[in-house]
Amino acid sequence: MGVPAIRPIRPVKYTSVTETQSSVGTAAAELLAANTSRVYLSIQNTHGSQSLHLSFDGGDATTSDIKLTAGSSMTFETTACPTGSVSCIGSGAATTYAILQISE
Repeated sequence: MGVPAIRPIRPVKYTSVTETQSSVGTAAAELLAANTSRVYLSIQNTHGSQSLHLSFDGGDATTSDIKLTAGSSMTFETTACPTGSVSCIGSGAATTYAILQISE
């Protein structure tokens, strides 16, 4: 039985790593603009008690969209990473969040 061939891994060159911390109130706001070169996205609700709602369909977020409870986060990588605009809305005034976005 032979040794399996080892294929080289294509190195990924990231052109942009962006960290953002901000807040949103009870009116929908753009969290991120569309970015077709986005390969990694992590969004964390950093508020102690309020929820952050996210929309990935290009429309304004509502409280019926994806909900991140206080302290929770969601992460997307490579081919599963959304590249369209992301909108958010808080369950109360000044709902804080943090974002890490990597683009190639």
